[in-house]
Amino acid sequence: NPSSVEARLECVSGPASGTAVCSLVTQPLPPEEFSVTYYRWSFSYSQEERLPFSPDSPKYAAFDKGFNRLHILNLSLEDARYSYFARVTLALPGEVAAIVKRTHHLPIQLLQASSSSVEWRPQQSRVVVARRFVAGEEGGDILLPCYVTNAAAGMGRYSWSKDGLPLAQPLSPKYSMLLPMESDGLSSSDGSLRLRPDGQRDSGVYSCSFNGRLVHEIELKLYSPLSASIRPASLSVDLGANISIGCEIRGWPVDRVRWLHNGRQLSAESSASRQQRWNGSWSTLTISGAGRGHPGVYQCLPERTGGQGGASQVPFDSAQASALLTVDKLPPVLIRKIPGQSSIMMQLNGSDPRASGTVTCVFDSPQRPTVELLLDGSQKLFGDFESSGVFRVTRRTYSNRVLEVKVTYRVTQLEHTGTLSVDAVTSFGKSGCSTYLLGITEPPRLEVRPLADMHALVDGSFVIDCHVLGGLNSLSVDSELAGQDRPPTYRLSWQLLADGSRQPLRLPKDHRTQVDSRARPNRLLVTRAEPVDSGVYSCTPTLDPILMQQPHQDSPVLQPGSSASARVKVVPGIRAKELNRQGDLDTEMSISDTCRPVNQQTDVWYAWWEFVNSSSDGRPPRKQILLDPRVVKYLAIDGGSQHADTTCQSSGLADRFFKIGVPEEVRRKWARHEANLDIRLPYNLHYQGVFTCRIVNCYDQVALSRREYSFKPGSPPNSREVVVGSPLTVHCALTQSEPGTPAVIWYLGNAVHRDRRVPIYSKAPASGSSSSRIYQFPNGTLHIVRIEREDSSFLCATDVSNRRHLRSATFNPNILVPAVVKPFPTNRLVLIAGSNDTVSCEADGDKPIKIEWIGFYEGGGNAECRLGPEVITTENCRPDRILPASASASTSAIASAPAPVSRYASISVADEGARLVLTNVNRGVRGRFDCLARNRHSPDGRPSSRSIEVHVVERPGQVGSFGHTGRGHDWVMLQWEPPPQASPSAGNDVASYRLEYRLLPEPDKGVNSVESNLTGTTLKTQLPAEDKSYRVEGLRPGGSYEFSLVAENKAGSGPPATCHAETWARPPSGPARHLTVRPLGTAALRVAWEPPEAAVRNGRIIDYSLAVRPLPAPDREAECIAASADVADSTVRCPGPAAVVGQIADNSSAAAAAACHGAAAATALQAGTVYQVRLAPLNSAGAGPPVCAVARTPETTPSSPPASVRCESSPDGRLLVTWLPPPAKPGTNDGEFEYQVLFMPAEDAAVENESRLIEISVLRGLHPDREQRRLQMELGRQTEGLQAYTSYSFAVTASNAKGRSPRSRPPAVCRTDPARPSPPEDLRVVAADNGRVAVAAWRVCPPQRANGRLIGYRLKYTCFSGCNGASSSSVYVDHPATAWSHYEHRRIEGLRPGSQYSFCVSAIVESIGEGDCSPDVRFVAVETPQLSIVSYSHHFKVPNGSSLMLDCYAVGRDRDRLQWTHPVLDKSPTVKLQNGSALIRKVLMGGLHTCGIPGGPEKVEYTVELLDLHTNREFFKTD
Repeated sequence: NPSSVEARLECVSGPASGTAVCSLVTQPLPPEEFSVTYYRWSFSYSQEERLPFSPDSPKYAAFDKGFNRLHILNLSLEDARYSYFARVTLALPGEVAAIVKRTHHLPIQLLQASSSSVEWRPQQSRVVVARRFVAGEEGGDILLPCYVTNAAAGMGRYSWSKDGLPLAQPLSPKYSMLLPMESDGLSSSDGSLRLRPDGQRDSGVYSCSFNGRLVHEIELKLYSPLSASIRPASLSVDLGANISIGCEIRGWPVDRVRWLHNGRQLSAESSASRQQRWNGSWSTLTISGAGRGHPGVYQCLPERTGGQGGASQVPFDSAQASALLTVDKLPPVLIRKIPGQSSIMMQLNGSDPRASGTVTCVFDSPQRPTVELLLDGSQKLFGDFESSGVFRVTRRTYSNRVLEVKVTYRVTQLEHTGTLSVDAVTSFGKSGCSTYLLGITEPPRLEVRPLADMHALVDGSFVIDCHVLGGLNSLSVDSELAGQDRPPTYRLSWQLLADGSRQPLRLPKDHRTQVDSRARPNRLLVTRAEPVDSGVYSCTPTLDPILMQQPHQDSPVLQPGSSASARVKVVPGIRAKELNRQGDLDTEMSISDTCRPVNQQTDVWYAWWEFVNSSSDGRPPRKQILLDPRVVKYLAIDGGSQHADTTCQSSGLADRFFKIGVPEEVRRKWARHEANLDIRLPYNLHYQGVFTCRIVNCYDQVALSRREYSFKPGSPPNSREVVVGSPLTVHCALTQSEPGTPAVIWYLGNAVHRDRRVPIYSKAPASGSSSSRIYQFPNGTLHIVRIEREDSSFLCATDVSNRRHLRSATFNPNILVPAVVKPFPTNRLVLIAGSNDTVSCEADGDKPIKIEWIGFYEGGGNAECRLGPEVITTENCRPDRILPASASASTSAIASAPAPVSRYASISVADEGARLVLTNVNRGVRGRFDCLARNRHSPDGRPSSRSIEVHVVERPGQVGSFGHTGRGHDWVMLQWEPPPQASPSAGNDVASYRLEYRLLPEPDKGVNSVESNLTGTTLKTQLPAEDKSYRVEGLRPGGSYEFSLVAENKAGSGPPATCHAETWARPPSGPARHLTVRPLGTAALRVAWEPPEAAVRNGRIIDYSLAVRPLPAPDREAECIAASADVADSTVRCPGPAAVVGQIADNSSAAAAAACHGAAAATALQAGTVYQVRLAPLNSAGAGPPVCAVARTPETTPSSPPASVRCESSPDGRLLVTWLPPPAKPGTNDGEFEYQVLFMPAEDAAVENESRLIEISVLRGLHPDREQRRLQMELGRQTEGLQAYTSYSFAVTASNAKGRSPRSRPPAVCRTDPARPSPPEDLRVVAADNGRVAVAAWRVCPPQRANGRLIGYRLKYTCFSGCNGASSSSVYVDHPATAWSHYEHRRIEGLRPGSQYSFCVSAIVESIGEGDCSPDVRFVAVETPQLSIVSYSHHFKVPNGSSLMLDCYAVGRDRDRLQWTHPVLDKSPTVKLQNGSALIRKVLMGGLHTCGIPGGPEKVEYTVELLDLHTNREFFKTD
C-alpha cells in the first residue's frame, strides 16, 4: 500500500572537524529495499542540492547494505547553514509510477568539543552484515564504518582487528581507510574501513577501536551462489557392486547436503548399504552391494539455510544435480503365485476337491532361467511322481523375460504330499516359491520320509529336516489354515545316539542344537559341529494327547515308518598352511612355498598349484595348472597313496573331485602329497602373476582352528522330572580344572545371549524386597525357587570371549503339570427360564485328569450336592427333578400335588464331568456350581476348583393403565404403569418396552378407494425400562391408530396391552391422482380421477370440488388455481371418482352428472372449445390443492377461408405472405387450424394454367386475438423455387381434422426483386458482304433469365489471329421497352479478311447492371461469304385475328432465292416484305411457317398457336 510507506531522517550533530551522522528509518520495509538519495537545503537561496559522493576526497559518505547512514565529514560552520533530507524510491513491478517519499528537513549543529575526555556511544555492540561475493565483480568493495561522537580532530587514532587479530600496519592493498589514518601528524576523526574481499576467508568479526578502546564490532558474512554437478550423469553397474556417486559443489557456505533417491530423501541411518560423506567441496554417496531397490535417479541437493531477508542474514540458496543408476545381472524374482496361500489342506479318504489342483509360479528374469522342481527338497522324488502322473508341469514364456511354471497335482496318497517347490535359477541367482500340500486321513495317520546319511565339517553347520506327512506340527503358526478344519497335530522329538554310546540323548543337548524353531519346527539345526556330534539322529512324531482322547471310529494310526533316522559323520575340514606374501619380485629371488593341510586328515585329499599370469603383452590373463616337475615337486605325507583311505571312493563321492576340478594327473598319482613350489626367476621369467594353492578332500576345501573343552558326565544332566511349583537345583562343571580353565555361566533357553543370562544370587535387602525366582551361584549351580511351565530349557556354557572356543550343555527338565481348572469365560451365567445350556469345565495339566461338579442351588435348599460323575441322591440333592424354589416351599394344595413333567428342571454331568448340562431351567436352578479337577501331580491330592453363578430370568407381566392422555394432528401421548412384581430379585425385571402401532383402514371405500401401504403395517419402537410415558410422533393427520405395548427382558415378552386413538384432521396436502378428461359428444365432458395418496389425505375424504371454465386460445397453458368467487357458478361437488359435465342425450351419463351437486353439471358446453377442468379433494378440515386438466370439444369443418391475405417483397429476394384466421361464426368451432399457402406465376394465373401451382402447409397454432395477431410466412427463391423479377399470385386455405375451407379471394399478387441477368443464349456470328462486315445475333433474354427489366446488351469481340497485335472492342445494343422481336442482331464493320475473332454478349438489367458474358464464339472473316439466315426460329401464341410479323433476315449470296412455306389450309392474308420478312395481317389458323431455299440447309421455322379469349375467368376457382 503506497500510503503506508513512511520515511524519516534522524541526525546526530558533531564537533568542528568531526563527523555528523544521519540515520534513515523507513516503514514498513527496511531501507535496503529502497533507492536512497541524500540532499541538502539552503535557507538563504531556498533551493535543494544533491550531495556528491567521491571516494577520492570524500566530504559525504553513505553506508547502505544494512547501515543506511549519511556521514558528513570535517564539520565546519558552512555545514551548519544547511538542513538535510533524503528521498526514497521503491520501484513497483508492472506499475507506471514508483513510490517516492521525502523525509523532513533536519539541520545540524557544531558541538563544543571537550578537552578532558572523548565520548563514544556505539548504538549496538555488534552489527551483522551479509554480502554476496562474486569473483571478479566490479564495485564489490565493502565500507565498514567507525566513528565516535564529540571527538575533535587530533584527539586520538583508530585501529582495526579481524577475529581478534590486529590488522598489520600499514594495511594490505585489500584494506584502505576511508580517510588516511595519519595526515601531517594529525589523526582523522573518522576511522571507517574499506574492504576489497577476495573469498570466504574475508568473513569474520571486524572490531574498530579508538585510542585502544572498543568502539564498534561488525560481523561480516560473505556468501557465494551454490551450484552442483555429477559426472557422469548415467551409471550402469552389476548386481552386488559397490557404487560411489560424487557430487561437486561450488559456492559457500553450505549448511547441509541432502541426497534423494527417486524423490525420497536418503539418510545414513535409513539403510546400512548407503553412506554419505561430505568434505567441503565434494559430497559422495556410497552404495554397498547394488540390488533391485537401488536403480533410479539420485539427486544431490546442497543447501544453505538462511533468514527471511534483510542485509544482516545470509539468504537461503540451493542447487541440485542428478544421475541415473541402472543395475545389471539381476537374479530372477517371483512376481506372482497362484494360489496365494502357502498351505493347502486336503482329505485323502474321500472325494475332496482340494486333492487335485494347480500351483502357478510366475518369475521375472532378464536371463532365461532353468527350472528346478522339488518335493520336500528332492528333485528325484518329484521326478518319480511326475513319471507316475501325480504331477504334470507346463512352462510358458512371455515378453522374453516372464516365465510361468504351472504344476498340476492329483494327490491320492500321503507320500504325494509335502512341500512343493518351484525354483528359477540363472547364473546371477535364483528365486522360488513353495506350497505345502497337507494331506490328512481319517483316522489320523502319520508317515515320515526316510532321512539320508550325511557328512558335516568340524566347526561347520548342518541341518536335518524331518518330513512328517499326515499332520501339522503343534509349534506351527499357520494363519491360512485357521479358517479350515483343524488338521491333526503332533509333537516332534529328536534323539541322538552318539558314536560309541549306548544311551540316546534327548535333543537339544547344548546351545549349538536347535529344535524348537517356529519358522521351521521340523528342522534340527546344529551349529559349529564337533566330532562328538557324529552319530545317528532320529525324529519321532507323536499325536497330541487331546487328539488321542477324541472318540473316533478307529484309533489313530502310527505307521511303521513313523520314525526316521540318519547317520551324520562330522569330519575335519582343511586348514591350509599360510602362504608367503611376496611383493614385487626381483630377478635374483626365487618363488618357493608349500601347499598342504596343517591339520590331520582322515580321508584322501589332493593339493596342487594354479597360476594366472599378469604379463603386460596385451593378451588376456590365462589360468594354468602347474605340473612341470621343474616348477612343482610332490612329496608324500603319511605314506601317500599307499595308505589312502578309500572311504570317499567307496561312498560314491568320487564324482565330487570331477565337479571341483581336480586335475586328472593329480587325481591318479598325487593323493596325500604336498605340492612344493620352487621357481627360479632367472630361469622362468614368465612366472609372474597370482599363485593359488588348492587343497580338497571329499567334504571340504577349507578348515578352521579350534580349542576343545568338555563337561563332566551328568553335570549338568540332560533331563530331570520336576513338578510345576516345586524347587530345583542343578550343578554344572567341567572335567578340566587346571589353571586357565574357563568358568561356566547359566542362560535361559538354549542360546548364549547376554539378555538371557541367569542373574547371580544375592541376599534380599533388609527392606524385604524379594530376589529372583531363578538365579545361579558362582560355582556353576543353578537354583529355581519355583519351577514353572515355561522353564523348558537352560544352557550351561563356558565363559570365553572367543565364540569359536565356546562349549556348552543343555538341561531340559521334564516338567510335570498338576491339574488346574481354567477360568470360565464368565463368572455369572444368565439363563432364560425354560432354556437349556451347557457349562464346560476345562483343566490344564498332565493327563489323566479327573473332573467333578458340586452344586449349591435353590431347588436343593442351597445345600452341597455332588453332581458327578457319581451322584449321591439325598433329600436335598435330586438334580433330576427340580421345582422352582417358590413352588417347592409352598404349602398350598396346588403345590402339594404332583407337578407336570414340563415344569421340572434337571442338572446332569456329561463327558466324564467335563460338561455341566442344565435342562428346562427354572428359578430352582439358581445358585453356585463348583468344578473340581485333580491328577496324580496335584499337591497333597487337593483338587483345583473354580465357581460359576447361575441366574434364571423369567418373562415379565402385563403393563397396567395403558392409554392415551393427549393427541394432536400428528402425535399421540401414551401413558402406562410397569407390570406388577417386576424386580430383579423376582427374576422378571423389565429390560425394555416394545411399542407397536398401526394405522387402521378407513371405513368409506367409495371416496377412499386406494389405501396406503402403511395401512395394516405394524411399526415398532424400543423404549427404555424406566419410561412410563411416550409421545408417538410422525403420525398421519386424521388417522385412526391401534397401539400395543409389551414389557420385555432376557426371558422374552410379556402379554400385550392395547388402546386406540385418532389424530386431528388437516386439509388434504396432496391433489387427486390420475385426472383424465374426455369429450362426450360436442357439449359434454367426462371426468375421472383417483383419490389422493393415503399419506396426504390428512383425514377421510368426504367430497371433491369440480370446476370447469373455457380457455381462450393464447391461454392454453393456464395456471391451475384454487376455486374463487369469480368461478363459483361453474363449481360442483362430486362424491365419486367420476363425473359428467354438460348436456348429453345418453341417460347413463346424465345419471352420473346428477350425482354431482351444482348447476354447472347440466350446463351445455360449446363445441370446438378448450376447457380447463379443476379438481380439489375435500375433508372435514377443508379443501386440498387442486389438479387441472385441459380438454377440447370436437370440431367442425371450417366454413370461411382466411381473411385479409397480403404479400410483399423484401430486398433479399423473399416474399412475405400474411393473413388473418377465418372469422368466428356462432355455432362453429374456433381456434386451431392448419393453413395451406398456394401460389403460382401470375402469367399462369391469367390463363388459368395450374401446372406450376405450389402448395405449402403451415404448422397449426392457437390464435385467440385475431384482430391484432396476423399469421405470416416467408418464401425464398432458393427454398421455394421463386424466380427473380417474377409476379406471383397467392391464396390461403384453413383446415382441421374435419375438412378444408375455400380458397381466399381475391388472390394477392406481388413480384420478386430483380437479380443479376443470365447470359443471352444462342449467340451466332456470320460473314456479310466483302468479308469486312459480320452480323452477330442472339436470342432475347426471357424474363426468367433477365431477372429484371432488360435495357440493353453488350457485344464484345476480340481479334486473336491475323491482326497486327490483339485488339478488343465492344458494342452497346439498346433494348427498348417496346421491343417485340424475339432476337437481337448487330452489324460489325471494319473487320480484316482472313482474321480470326472471338465474340460474346452479356445482358444489362436496370438497377442491377451487366451480367455474365455468354460462351465465346469463334469467327473467321471471309471475303466471299455463303448464305446465312440470321433470324431465329420461335413459337408464337397469338389471339385469333391478330397480325403477326415473321422475320427472315439473311446475309451473303443467293438471298433472292429465299421462299416462304405456310400451312396448306391456312387462309390467313400474308404479304412478303422487301427485306424478306412475311406479314400475316390476320391470323386465322395456327401451324408451321418456314423461310429458306428449297432443299437447302439454311432455313428458319416459326410455330403459331392460337389463344381462345372468349371467356374471362379468374385465376383461382372457388369450391
